[in-house]
Amino acid sequence: IWLWRHRDPTTAPHRRRPFIPTAFWLGLIALLAFALRAYAIEFQPPSGDDYTSWEAARGIVRDGVPTAASGILYTRSPLFHYLLAGWFLLFGDSLLAARSFSLLPSVGVVIVAYALARQISGHRLPALAAALVLALDPWLIGVTNLIRFYQLMQFFGLLAVLYFLKGFVWRQGRVWQNAFFVAATAAVLSQEIF
Repeated sequence: IWLWRHRDPTTAPHRRRPFIPTAFWLGLIALLAFALRAYAIEFQPPSGDDYTSWEAARGIVRDGVPTAASGILYTRSPLFHYLLAGWFLLFGDSLLAARSFSLLPSVGVVIVAYALARQISGHRLPALAAALVLALDPWLIGVTNLIRFYQLMQFFGLLAVLYFLKGFVWRQGRVWQNAFFVAATAAVLSQEIF
């Protein structure tokens, strides 16, 4: 029921402006999330799953399709692997480059979670608290240091939820409905389907 009691922060009754702008606090939380995820990013040796995704992206760079060195086609999470291959073309093929790719969607998860909580609650404090919790979450920090699709799928999944609420539940326009389908498709292609 709380989803239908949505209050748009732009149309809420006039409130006193905060002394320190929300963008400052959100930027600080995003910077903290980035620093915690980037710290010692190469410390752990790659796991078998890391090598699987790494090889699939190398196959895309080498042959244009996600194949392992053995020639086996890896069809899981195609969006992630094609984006990772493009990342390799820009920043090189190394453990640091491979793991750094997940940093951007990981920090994006924190920012989108803020936007979602702000839209649902109509207040900045619970939204900033939600962003801070995700920035400090040990599991989310840990999976960022993997060469896997988890962060990209979470990013697009959260975007899809936000856009679904805006487009279909709160009826804020067709643009949000279309954005939902794009984000939901990207989330699916970041995980299982191909």
